[in-house]
Amino acid sequence: MVSRRGLQLACLLVYSSVAASEIPNFEQIPFSKLDFKAKKLMLTATASLEVSTVPQDEAQAVMVPFEGAFEPAEETLRLDVRSGFLGRDSLSQVWLLSSEARALQRIQLETGKRRRKKIYRFAPNEVLARRITPTDDQPKEQEPERWKNRWDERVPAMTQNVVIEPSALFLLVTSTPDSWLDEPRVVHTFSDNELHRVRITRQDTVELRTRFEDRQGDQGPRTVEGRRLAVLYKLEPLPRPDGSEGKMQLLGLEGAIELFVDAETRLPLQISGRIPPVGQVQIRLQSAVR
Repeated sequence: MVSRRGLQLACLLVYSSVAASEIPNFEQIPFSKLDFKAKKLMLTATASLEVSTVPQDEAQAVMVPFEGAFEPAEETLRLDVRSGFLGRDSLSQVWLLSSEARALQRIQLETGKRRRKKIYRFAPNEVLARRITPTDDQPKEQEPERWKNRWDERVPAMTQNVVIEPSALFLLVTSTPDSWLDEPRVVHTFSDNELHRVRITRQDTVELRTRFEDRQGDQGPRTVEGRRLAVLYKLEPLPRPDGSEGKMQLLGLEGAIELFVDAETRLPLQISGRIPPVGQVQIRLQSAVR
């Protein structure tokens, strides 16, 4: 019987033969914060994404020590991604290089019905995956810094091909030169302790009904309402080399995702996908800060 690590190593060799697409610099990120909401029947899901540039020494101070790991640079971005649904809340802090979108580290904290903290630290050819949970006798309200259960795993991954955090796919679609997606692109992401491939395809321009609050610079908020032209991008996880199903998770959505981007402002107006166990939902933009 092949061990799990042996299977991961076999997959690593296959992935090493897949050339990663060259990822250009972000030209101009069209937003600093986005808020989304989805409603289906009596259920409501919320999500937000905030992007900022952090000084190199500040980013370095929060990196988990891991031999040979990729380090922050002068242009280091941080994404704060929040989501809430069915009594489960999640906050992910992601650090990445703005020059190529390479993931440096993700810290994900889940609270509510499920309490756990996950840390991923990226290095050439492997990822440190750390999971921290409270013990059964620790109070529910106790802060995560005092949780006692901890597991570390070194996961093989061909990260010199540039592994991208799923949340950074927003930046790839909205902030890279439009010509970069004249043809489908395949990028590598990391989810559930495994390396995955995601194909990004630009499709048709469609008309989308919208209503959201837009705040730009020092100007006060204004309501954007009505039909707007949006470019549709499909984000599709590809099968893994071992034949298993590819995975992608983004703002609580799983599997193939459709991202509708305003043709003029490049703001993500709507994300369509599947939230288990509810099924297909549309997460719509509620507010944007630019």
